[in-house]
This record gives sequence, C-alpha cells and structure tokens, in this order.
Amino acid sequence: MNSFLKITKGELDKIFVRPAIFIMTGFFVLAIVVSVLMFSPSPRSDLVDLANIEGESVTEVYTNFNNNQNKYVFDENLDFVKDMLAFYSGVDNETVTKALIEEYYNEVVLNYNDYKNLVTSYTQGNMDNIISAKNNLKNSLSVLINSYSRLNENFLVAFVTNDDNTSILHQLNQLNIELATSGDLQQIEHHLRIVESIDENKYFNNLKEKFDNITPVQIEQNVIDNLKTEYVVVAENKLQSIYDEMTNSYNEALTNTEYNTSDNNINAIKTLADNYKLTILQVEDIVTNQLMLEIVGDISTSKLKQYTYQDLQNFNKYEAKENVVKNVYLFENNKYSYEFSNVFQSNVNSNEETNAYDFMYYALEFLSFIIIIFCVIIGANMISGETSGGTMKMLAIRPYKRSKIITGKLTATLLIGIIFLIIGTITTFIIGARLYGLSSNPILMIFNAETVSVISAPALFMIFLATLLVRIIVYTVLAVFISTAFKSNVAAVIISVMIYVFVALFGNLFGDSVVYAYLPFANVDLFRFLGGEFVATNGNVLGLDFSCPIHPDINFYISLIITAVFVALLLALTYIIFKKRDIE
Repeated sequence: MNSFLKITKGELDKIFVRPAIFIMTGFFVLAIVVSVLMFSPSPRSDLVDLANIEGESVTEVYTNFNNNQNKYVFDENLDFVKDMLAFYSGVDNETVTKALIEEYYNEVVLNYNDYKNLVTSYTQGNMDNIISAKNNLKNSLSVLINSYSRLNENFLVAFVTNDDNTSILHQLNQLNIELATSGDLQQIEHHLRIVESIDENKYFNNLKEKFDNITPVQIEQNVIDNLKTEYVVVAENKLQSIYDEMTNSYNEALTNTEYNTSDNNINAIKTLADNYKLTILQVEDIVTNQLMLEIVGDISTSKLKQYTYQDLQNFNKYEAKENVVKNVYLFENNKYSYEFSNVFQSNVNSNEETNAYDFMYYALEFLSFIIIIFCVIIGANMISGETSGGTMKMLAIRPYKRSKIITGKLTATLLIGIIFLIIGTITTFIIGARLYGLSSNPILMIFNAETVSVISAPALFMIFLATLLVRIIVYTVLAVFISTAFKSNVAAVIISVMIYVFVALFGNLFGDSVVYAYLPFANVDLFRFLGGEFVATNGNVLGLDFSCPIHPDINFYISLIITAVFVALLLALTYIIFKKRDIE
C-alpha cells in the first residue's frame, strides 16, 4: 500500500509541475466564462400544453373555457382516442385494408382475363364486347389505384416497405398507361398490342408479389379493452369531476362578488382548466404509444424506417415506453406535469424558470469535455511518454510491482479529473445560485423507461456527477491502455484524443445504427436513462449534447454491462502488456 501511495503521489507531483496543468486551468476558466455567456436555455416544451384560459374573474374564466371552442377542442382529443380504439376493435367497411386491396386486385385480374380472352379469340362482330371489357378493366384498375392510395390514410392498418410501395405505384401507373394508349379501338391489332405488352412486362405477377408482402396490423382485443377500461373510462369520470368543480365555482361566483374576483379563486379555476386538458393529453399519450408498441412488437428500428408510414419511421420504442410510464404515473396518481421539474437537459429549463441546476448541468457537460480531454492526454502520456523519455526505467528498477506502477499512474490521472470536476461543480454552483437561484420543484425521474421516482434536484445532480465520473474513468482507462500498447508517445496521445473527440462530437450521427449502439463508446453516458434523453433541446447554441441517442434495443443494464466489461478488459490488457514489456 505504501508503494502504491508513493507512486500515486509521485505522479501527482509530476503532473502539477508540468506546464500542461496551467494550460488546462486556463482553458477550464475560459470554459466557465463561455458557459456563463452562452447559457440561454429554452423554455420547457411541455408547459405549452397548459390550457392557459384567460380571465379577470371566475365567471370570465369559466365562460372562456366553455366558449371559444376551448373545451370542445380538448374533448375532441379524447374523441380521437375513442375513435382510434373503436377503429382497432373492428375495422369498418369504408376502411382500406390489405384484404380489400387484394379483393380489388383480384377483380382487376378477373377483368383482364376476360378482356384478354375476348381479344385473343376475336371473331368478326365481337369488338363491342372487347371495348366493354376494356372499360371494365380500366374502371376496376381505377378503383384499385384509388383504394391503394388510401391505405393507412387515417390509422396504420398495414406494413408496406418503401421499396414495395415504389414498385406497386410504378406497376399500377404503367398498367394505367398501357390501357390509356391511343389507337383505333375498332382495330383488333390495337388490343393485341396492349395484351402483349401487359403479359410481357408481367405487371400482375409483380403486383401479386408486392401485395403478398404487405403485412396487416394486428392488436389483441384484450389490449384495446384494457386501455378503454383503465384509462378512457376513468378519464371521462375524472373530467366530469373536474368540470363539476369548475361549475360549482362558477355558480358560487355568480352570487358572490368577492369570491368571483379573488385571485386565489381565479387561479384555482384556471388550474382546473389546465388539469382538464392535461388529463386528456395524458390518456392520449398512453393510448397512442401503447397501441404503437403493440403494433410494432419486435420489429427492429432499422426495419421500421423501411416502411412508408411516417409515424413508423420516426418511432422510438424506448421513448414510447418512457412516455407511457411517465403518463401512467401522473394519471393514476392524479398528478400533472407542471407539479414536477423535468430531468436536466442541455440548455433547456427543467422548471418553468431557470435555476442553478440547469446552469450547472449545461456548464459541466461542457467542462467535462475539457476534463476528459485533459485526462486522456495525461493518461496517453503516462507510459509511452515516460518510456520514450527514459524515466520509466528509473521507476521500474525500484522494488515496485509493475501492477502497482500502473495502478498508481491510473489513480493519479483519475484524481486530477475528480479534482477538476469538484472545482467545476463548486464554481458553477456558486455562479448558478447567484444568477438563477436554487428553487426547483421535485423532479420526475423515469429510470430505464420502467420506474418513476420523485427525487430532489440536488439528489439528481449527485447522480449526474456520478455518471460524469464513469465517463472520466472509461476514457482515462482507454488512454492508459493505448499509452501502454504504443511505444510512440505522440501516436498514443493523438489516437486517444481522436477517439474521444469523434465519439463526443459525432456519436449522434450513428445513434440509429444497431452496430454502433452496442459499441462501448455509445454506452458510457448512463444519465440518459433517467428520463431526460427526449426532452426538447431547442436553442442548444453550443451543441453540448455529447450523449449518443438511446437505441431502442439498449437499456440501462445493457449499457452498464457493456461499459463494465469494456473497462475490465482494458485494465486486464493494460496490466498484461505492461508486465511483459521490456523497459529500456
């Protein structure tokens, strides 16, 4: 233990006398100043969902809520949810489905065969029948084209890939062109050319193949029944209760002027109006996301992007699960989003007003980038730099185990990162408290899109600092490994820095890639699994969102295992390589 402490202290002494530490301090101070100047958080996006009914009295607020189509518009959202559930309970006759498309297709094929048989067995005086058959074919084709264009018009009823959709539209269009070809309808040669072209291009075979690829949407009836019973019916009762309370307040205000103009009573009825709207939005979010999760099932994200339905291309399973869990908690506990703060997100207010924690999160995301860069440079220089400089030989001839040498150097590098992280936390806390104050509602934390917890802002911030420390550890260990593996000091530093900068700045570009999602670098940010990943980030001037988007196939436990295995593997390789290295 004494030798380990001596090595660690010796490494710290060397670091603190190098010019790099003073350069790092200068960049650190500059980053804090830049953070203060550039911090301009966007408002919370979910607060725009409030009803925001205006009025200078209770009666005026109540009247405005019922008039100006406010209540009517809110109720329409709930009607939409009911219509959607009714739709998936039993598709009506006017809805275009795969079965209906196939029915119209078969009718087109039948009419074409009639037309073809008349043409190929043409006899004198039969031309009127041929022309009539052709018109029947054109009409049935028109019905098929029109019906296919309305597939998934209102709700998703069938999966159609972009490639199949392009092919179907092309085949239908070409068939239409063939039948519209100009010519003398009274000449059999004209009709023979049409039949010959249609058969030669195999339009019907191609269409049959593509139509067979269409997969109809299926949802279990018990899922629909549960959503209706547990949320829609309960919501209707809640809404009636809220509206009754508003009506009672209105009736009281009609006979009591003081009650009518009381600020507390005005704010209370405005809050009830907000609750009315938010209750509907909660149910809408729960039902729509739950239905989409049922519809997509185990379909991968990459596969979803191949379908024509726009909502599928933008659908993220993790985000949908997170929204369902959050809104179920709010709905079942009679809570509303404005009662809680959001999880910290870069350059977005967690509360209605900016507070110190918003600034600290923003600034430390920026500062952590610099801290990790510095730790990476130090770590990359630890072994290769001293080996090439000859100082490693002096250390190796001492009675120290090589494992303790590596451990001491790694610990010293991590301590530097921790020291700067502590300094950054204290500094940004003082600045944030001075500029914005510490006021914050309890935070609604959604862990791993499974569990909802109510936590204080300071407690969540401590968790954030812990996740930052994990990032620092991962990249420091990586840098020390590279430094051990490469004899060239310059190569070790360049490779280490390039890996971190590339991941930090360009990780977002590969967020949808399954391969990238399972790489260690895409999983080092564990804070994103606490419910802040999908908060709007408008106005993020510096682009300080260094985390990789959550891939739907990834969760907290997978990321934690990947990160832990990666670090353990790097440490093992580092110790093995250094133990066997000849130090000259």
